[in-house]
Amino acid sequence: MPESTTCRDAMSRQLLVMAKRIEKGDTAVIRAKIDKVWENGLVTLHLPGYEHPVTVHEQYLEEIIRGPEAPREPKVKDREKPLYDERT
Repeated sequence: MPESTTCRDAMSRQLLVMAKRIEKGDTAVIRAKIDKVWENGLVTLHLPGYEHPVTVHEQYLEEIIRGPEAPREPKVKDREKPLYDERT
């Protein structure tokens, strides 16, 4: 039997098992990246696979995992000198 046929059969069996486990009324957890937090309590999220962001109220978020801190912008005095000399 060709390998692609057995793989396809195994995948279809797995999908049937998954379909039986998920029922209407179940709760799903979705991971999303937070794009913006609004002053009025709304949170804009980027869901994987969706082109446009989704905005929900913060009361619907149960668990927040802190992401890595963004690198800070160096202050003017911390910046290196330019590679070229000033014109004289």
